[in-house]
Amino acid sequence: MRKTDIFAIRFEKVIPKYYQIERHIKYLISSGRLKPGDKLPPEEIIAEKLGIHRWTVNKALNHLVNEGLLYRNKSQGTYITSYKAENTKTIAVILYHIDNPFYSRIVKSIEEEASKKGYHLILCNSLGDEEKEVEYVVRLTKQRKVDGILICPRNLGLTSPVFDILNNVNLPFVVFPQVDKKKARGLNYVITDDKKGSYIAVRHLIKKGHREIGFVAPAEWDWKKAIFILDRWEGYRQAMEEEGIEVNDRFIIGTEGVEMEDGLKVAMEKIEAIKNFTALFCVGDLLAIGILKGLERKGVKIPDEISIIGFDNIEMAGHFDICLTTVEQPTYLIGKKATEILINQIEGKRKSPEHVILQPKLIIRSSVEKRVLEKV
Repeated sequence: MRKTDIFAIRFEKVIPKYYQIERHIKYLISSGRLKPGDKLPPEEIIAEKLGIHRWTVNKALNHLVNEGLLYRNKSQGTYITSYKAENTKTIAVILYHIDNPFYSRIVKSIEEEASKKGYHLILCNSLGDEEKEVEYVVRLTKQRKVDGILICPRNLGLTSPVFDILNNVNLPFVVFPQVDKKKARGLNYVITDDKKGSYIAVRHLIKKGHREIGFVAPAEWDWKKAIFILDRWEGYRQAMEEEGIEVNDRFIIGTEGVEMEDGLKVAMEKIEAIKNFTALFCVGDLLAIGILKGLERKGVKIPDEISIIGFDNIEMAGHFDICLTTVEQPTYLIGKKATEILINQIEGKRKSPEHVILQPKLIIRSSVEKRVLEKV
């Protein structure tokens, strides 16, 4: 980096100067002009050259330190983060919701594979909070606690600052089990083919004689960020339209979330809307189980009156009086492949991004029944 690069800022009037300094340094890092280990000029020199107060420079650099992009050596100065040379033999796993049985099965697989290779795990539960994800990543990278990260992000559209931080500190990471493939070409990921999964589920319902098939999902969520919902909607729509069934918003039964209580609530509150359908495709098993329980409380016979299909094949799906037909995600393989890729990246065995798309499987149980047409 030329020393003049960091001083080449033309301040805009309406944007705080400290933010413009942050943005400029991030650009220099992402463009490769500032490299890991490079030392920044002293704060007073930057302030003097830019004609601003040292406090403004200090505020900008503090933010970048907190993001893990810079680190300070009290006796020597401020440097671009150069990720540790010594391996910690530790991997962090940042999960969307650690209590969800779908993710717990993946973690079990990750732990088995990591242990075989001599690695330990740190589990971080983001609870679907993007700010918490950023906090975890900043802390882990700043303190040099891990060699790599397996991340199940809240924002699957990859617009979260988490990915900027990870890329800038040059820390290996793998995204799982869903991501926007178009935006993730330069990243490592292991995902399930969600579109195919919903397609085979809805095709199964159609073969059973169903045409009025509701799509149950969080209607208020941004589906571009929760890309798995968008992909499952596309698979649902493709299967319906191949049968000449034109779908629109009428087919969507909106929920607040994807947990069991969300399914129970929508079944209790939207029973009349649900009765317009002979079958329901739910974007997750917990949601489907909640709806199943709610409809039973309302006196609806499953599957005689309404058939239900879920997605994930969590363990409890097969342990009810009416066992849930569902789409199985290969949780063991998701965890195993993601861990293999990450460790290969950590140990320098592979540098180019790896993309793994695993195939779903329809698990047929008792929550779907053949549609019997009424005689006229």
